[in-house]
Amino acid sequence: QKFKQIAPGYLHTCALDYQQEAICWGQKRGDNKPPSGRFRQISSRGPFTCALDMSGRAVCWPQADQREERYEVVSVGGSHFCGVQSSGQVLCRGRDDRGQSSPPSGKFQIPSKRSKRHGKGKEL
Repeated sequence: QKFKQIAPGYLHTCALDYQQEAICWGQKRGDNKPPSGRFRQISSRGPFTCALDMSGRAVCWPQADQREERYEVVSVGGSHFCGVQSSGQVLCRGRDDRGQSSPPSGKFQIPSKRSKRHGKGKEL
């Protein structure tokens, strides 16, 4: 099987195949099965995984949580996730007992797919 993206967690790993479906392996708990559907990006950490569906909504499991906000990219922490919206706004959801879901104010830039920087700002 071939994958276009891989996201290792703590005791499991999830990946997106070329049909854009999520596949997970490792520690099997009944609630750690990925939801069906197509996804454009995936991120895992600890027992927690989130993927962006084709419209940019974050779908997370094992909590089976789906958000209505739209993201360009999402990244998972141990018990929370943060995502950058097309406006550059960062939104985080989940635990915030240490401020991990309270991003600083301001806008963030998402790298374009056309220009990739490598090393010391060198464009490839």
